[in-house]
Amino acid sequence: ARLGLRGEYEYASGNWWLSPRMSLHESFAEKDQLTFAAGLYAQNDLPFYVREQNPKIGSEKAWHFQAEWTRYISKSIRLEWQNYYKYYFDLVSPRLQSTGRINWENGFGNIDSTEFEALNPVLKAVILPYLSDKEFQYSNEGIGFNAGSELSLFYKPDSVWEGWVSGELAYSRRQDHEGERWYKFTFSRPWAINWVNWYHAPSNWDVGLRYKIAAGEPYTDFSNPLNSERDETSDTAFWAGARNEKEYTPYNRVDIRLVKNSLLFGGKTQYYFEIWNAFNSPNFLLQDSESKKIKYFQLNYPFPIVFIGLNWRW
Repeated sequence: ARLGLRGEYEYASGNWWLSPRMSLHESFAEKDQLTFAAGLYAQNDLPFYVREQNPKIGSEKAWHFQAEWTRYISKSIRLEWQNYYKYYFDLVSPRLQSTGRINWENGFGNIDSTEFEALNPVLKAVILPYLSDKEFQYSNEGIGFNAGSELSLFYKPDSVWEGWVSGELAYSRRQDHEGERWYKFTFSRPWAINWVNWYHAPSNWDVGLRYKIAAGEPYTDFSNPLNSERDETSDTAFWAGARNEKEYTPYNRVDIRLVKNSLLFGGKTQYYFEIWNAFNSPNFLLQDSESKKIKYFQLNYPFPIVFIGLNWRW
C-alpha cells in the first residue's frame, strides 16, 4: 500500500487544500493482480475568459476512485478490467446576470432615459432586468459525477507485433446550480471501442495502425434558420432545447503512422509519416443521432491529413 498527502495552494483565488492519495496493489495466484486507488485531484487550467470575468474563482476538484483487475493469461496476453468513479465539486458554472447598466437600444416599450428616471422605484426595479446589459458570471457551484468501466486485451505474440483492443462504457452527469437540471458533460461519450497495433519492421522501421469508433458527443438542440426548423411548442422561429439532451451520430476514424528509427549526431532520431482520418466518415459535419439532420460543423478535417516530421533526442 502507498499513502500520500499533498498540500496545494492557488495564488489566483488564495485557496489552499490538502490532497490525499492512496493506492493498494495485491497479487495472488501468480496470474492475477488487483489494484485499488483513490485520491483528491484539482484542475486549475480554466479558460482565460473565466479568469478574466472572475479572477478569484477557485480550482475545480474531484475525488477519484479506481479498481483494476489484471489477469496474465500468458506471457504474451494480458487482460485488464478497470472500473472508476469520480465525484466532482467546485465545478465552474456560468450564470447570466444583469450588469445594472441600461442599454437603451433594447427598445423596451419605447421608453427613454428621462422617462425611466421619472418612474416609481418599484416599477424601475421590475423594468431594469429587461433594459440592462447582461454578462456571464462564474462561480464554483457546480457538482457532478462520472462512472465507467473499460475492458482491455493486450497482446504481443512475437517481437515484431504488439497491440491492444478495448471497449468502454461510461455515464456522467453534472449540475451547475442547486435545484437545476442535471445534464450530460459536454465531451461525454457513453461508449467507445479502440484497436491499436504496432509493427516493428526490418531495417528499424515501425508501423502503427489505430482504429476508434465512439458514441457521438451530446449537444443542445436548437433551431436552424437555414432549413426553417421549429419546435412545435415554441412561439418563435428561434428556440433551444434542454442542455446536452441530444447526441450526435457515432464517430469513427483510422490513423496510420510510419516511423524510421536511426541516429543523428549521436541522438536517437525518428523520421515519421502520419495519416490522420484515413477512411473516416466526414465527422466535421455533426448530425443528430436520431434524425440524421446536420445540426452543426466543427473544425475537424473531413479528409485524410498527412504529417511528415522529425523527432530527435539527445
